[in-house]
Amino acid sequence: FRHGLNLLVGQSGAGKSRLVAALMAAWLRGDPTWLQRDLKGPPIADRHALIIGTDQGREDWHQTLTPVGLCTVLADGKAVQLHRRVTLYPMESGALLDADTMRMIRRWVAEHPSGMVAVDSLATCLPPGVDEDKASAAGPVHALQDAISGGWGVLTHHTRKGAGKEGNLGVGAGRGSGAIDAAVSRVIGLGLIHKMESGQSVPQESDPRRELLSTKRGGPTVHLIVSSDHSGAWDCHGSADEMKRQQRQERARANLTEEQ
Repeated sequence: FRHGLNLLVGQSGAGKSRLVAALMAAWLRGDPTWLQRDLKGPPIADRHALIIGTDQGREDWHQTLTPVGLCTVLADGKAVQLHRRVTLYPMESGALLDADTMRMIRRWVAEHPSGMVAVDSLATCLPPGVDEDKASAAGPVHALQDAISGGWGVLTHHTRKGAGKEGNLGVGAGRGSGAIDAAVSRVIGLGLIHKMESGQSVPQESDPRRELLSTKRGGPTVHLIVSSDHSGAWDCHGSADEMKRQQRQERARANLTEEQ
């Protein structure tokens, strides 16, 4: 993830929201590293986060944020308290990437320079009449990029059908127009682990590991194997190079004839 706007692409259930919550928590705490990478930012007291989270309702966000310490269940067991440096607009708020929300984001960024803005997800936040399959879908993304100027953000997006099976997690994996990818600073793909079964690449839904691929402007391509547990923490298992080498061997073996 880089300074500027990052597009986090992945299929439903891959863990995009949980990954963003874990990153946000580590950054707000001032952890020096995350997923074995340096985690930089202003002094801890100056770190604030804004969530435009119309992909989930308030209760679901509480469940996403509580394991990483950004939401606390109060003594009565009925009420919860959000982290004092987190501002949340859940599904009930009806916030979209329209002119009103952009003005709100600009005001928030003016009050919290260098803050983190998370938008989850693009499909649920597009204003009425904006089609993600058309180049015009990049308009709200450009506006968001401009609104967070001076800070940084993560915009989640769903993969197009078949992208995971093709092994495509980076640029071009997201649904809709390619102009969406062009409007951001970095594209990060989060996908299930795939294995060859009977000559087919099959997603391993029971495998807690995920592929994390970071591409595009602002630095070299990074391809990692990561996983999360019940606590909401994510761990890095190193580069994906070895796993990819094994997958290539399995595909080659599956394509051999009996004689070969």
